[in-house]
Amino acid sequence: IAESRPRQDQTPRGEGRGTVAPPRRDTLSPLGAGQLVLLLAVCTIVSPCSAAFFSPSYPRVVRGGFAGRPTSLPWRFAKAACTTIGLGRPSYIPVALASKGGSQSEQPQSGDTAGAPAGRGRGTTSWIIGSIQRNLQLGKLDAYLSEDSRSLSTGARPRARGRAMWQVTRFDLKKTYNTYRRLVDQDVGRLLVLTDREKEFLPPGLSNQRRDLETRSKKINEEFLHTILRHLPEDDMSITRQPQADIEDVCKEGGGDKMLCDEKTVLEIVNFKGVAIGGESYSSFSSMLLHLFRDWSDSCKHVMRDVYGPIVGAVKEHVPVREGSEKGPSLLLPGAGLCRLGYELMCEGYDVECNEFSKVFVTLSDFIFNGCSQQLPIAPLAHSFTENRKLSDQYFEVDVPTPMPRTTALEKDRTMRMTAGDVVSIYKAGGPGHRKFDGVVTCFFIDTGDDLIEYMRTIDQVLDEGGVWINYGPLNFKKDLRLKLTWEEIQEVWEHMGYEFLQVEQVHTSYNIEAGIKLYTERYDPMFTVARKLPKKAFKNHVKSGIVDSSLLGQLILPWLLVGNGSRVCILTLIGEFLLAARAAERLGGLRAFAREAALAGE
Repeated sequence: IAESRPRQDQTPRGEGRGTVAPPRRDTLSPLGAGQLVLLLAVCTIVSPCSAAFFSPSYPRVVRGGFAGRPTSLPWRFAKAACTTIGLGRPSYIPVALASKGGSQSEQPQSGDTAGAPAGRGRGTTSWIIGSIQRNLQLGKLDAYLSEDSRSLSTGARPRARGRAMWQVTRFDLKKTYNTYRRLVDQDVGRLLVLTDREKEFLPPGLSNQRRDLETRSKKINEEFLHTILRHLPEDDMSITRQPQADIEDVCKEGGGDKMLCDEKTVLEIVNFKGVAIGGESYSSFSSMLLHLFRDWSDSCKHVMRDVYGPIVGAVKEHVPVREGSEKGPSLLLPGAGLCRLGYELMCEGYDVECNEFSKVFVTLSDFIFNGCSQQLPIAPLAHSFTENRKLSDQYFEVDVPTPMPRTTALEKDRTMRMTAGDVVSIYKAGGPGHRKFDGVVTCFFIDTGDDLIEYMRTIDQVLDEGGVWINYGPLNFKKDLRLKLTWEEIQEVWEHMGYEFLQVEQVHTSYNIEAGIKLYTERYDPMFTVARKLPKKAFKNHVKSGIVDSSLLGQLILPWLLVGNGSRVCILTLIGEFLLAARAAERLGGLRAFAREAALAGE
C-alpha cells in the first residue's frame, strides 16, 4: 500500500542503521497483520452492500472512483478503513461526473484506474486498494473535460507557493464546471438526439448547426476554465495569509508573462481570521459567466450607461477629488462582485476598498486584475435554452475582460484593495477592518443580507460626519428577512439616524442583457439615492426646525431597532427611571406650593 507521506525508512531489527533516502510516494510497503485483517474485513462487508445498494440513489464504483452520496453506508466503511490505516481518505466523485460517458482515451491511466475497461468500474476491493494507493489524486477530474481543450491559454499569472483562504480550490472549480456541463448536456441532448416522432416533424439537418455551435461554445468555455485553473495554486499547497509573497521567486524561475512578473499587484486581497467567507454564494459556473458578461464585456454597455456611469457621476459631484492631493477620498464598496464599479472609481483617482462575500467572485477578481494579461473569449449564454429568438441569441462569444483593468491600472499607477468575507463582521465597530471612509457606495446590495438593520448600522459606523452614502438598487429581500421595509420607511430610518437626503430618484435598467435582444429581459426600476451624514449640531437644528420628525414615539422606536436585547433592557430601565423622576418632581412641586400657601396664611 502506498504511503501517504514520505518518511525515513526503518531498517530491520538487528541490523545496523544507516542513512537511507526516504521512499517515493509510489513505493509499496508491506501491510501489518492487523492492518491486513481490518482491510479484508471491510472489503468483505462492503462487497455484499455494493451488490444490494449500488443503484442510482446509492454509491457505486465508477472508473476506479466512488460515485454517490458520501454519507452512505459503503462509503462510511471505506472511509473508516482508509482513515484507520492512516493513509488518507478515498476519492469521492459525484454521480453527475461518474455518469458521464467517455472513450478509452479519456480514462485516467494512473493508480487505481490503470487497465480498467472503458466506461466501467472495477471491483469494490480493487477500488479500495487503488484509492488508498492513489491517496486522493484530485487530477482525476481532468478526465471529464474534453481532450481538445487541454492546451492552456497563455497569459495567466504564475502560481504562488501557497493558497489563500479566499481562493477557490481547483477541485471545487472543476466540480462546479462539471455540474454546469451535466445540466447543459441534458438540455442539448434532447435537441440533438431526436425520437422517431420528432424526426417526422423536424426538417433534416436542423440540428447540425446547433451541434457545431454547441461544440465550439463548449471548447472556448473549457479553455477559459483551464486558464483560471492555471492561475490557481495546487490544492495540496499549504494555506497562507498572502499568496502573492512568492510571486517574485516564481518569476525569477522563468514562469509567466513578463508584464505579470515585472509589475506590482493591482488588486490587493485581504481576509481576516475568523471572518466567514461564502463558499456557496454565486458558486455556479453559469453565474460566473453571466457576471463576467455583465461587468467585463463590450456587449453590456447599457450597464455602464445606466448603472455604473450615474453612480460615478454622483460620487464625483458629492465626494470630489481635490486637485493636487496625493490620495483621493476613501470609498467603501460592499458587495463589489467582480469590482467593475470599483475599477471605474479607481481610474477617477479615488482610494477604493471593495468587499465581497463570495469566494468565487473574489477568486475571479484576483484573476481579472492580477492574473490576466490578454482578453479571453467566453460563451456566456450557451446554457440558456429559453427566450431565444434565434441561435445567435444563445451561442455568441464575447471577449473578457473588456477593458483590460490590469493594463489601465499599471499605466495610471493605481491600485485597489479588496476584503473577503462578511461585511458586517469586518467593518462593524470593533471589527478587524473597521475604519472611517469618506463615502460608501452600495450597488444592488442592501437587499442581499439577512439583517437589514445590521447593514444600516455598519454603514453608519464607517461614515464620519459629512460622509456620503450613495445607493443604487432594488429591495428584492430574502423570504426569511425579518424587516421587509418599504423605501420610504428605510429613508425615514436614515433621517432619524442623522442623514439628509440630497437625491431620491427612481430609475430604470436592464440587469444582464439589454432589452430587445431576448424575448424576455430581467429589468429593474431601482432607487438611486444620495444621503449625507450631518454633524451632530446640524442634526439638532434639523430636529428643531421640524425637518426631522422629533416625536417621542419615533425617537424611542429607532434605538429599539438598532440595539441588542441587553441594551433594550437598559433603555427600559432608563425610561422607567425618567418617569419615576418626573412623578417625584411633580409631587415635590405640589408640596412646595402647599408650603408657600400655608406660610402666607400664617402671616
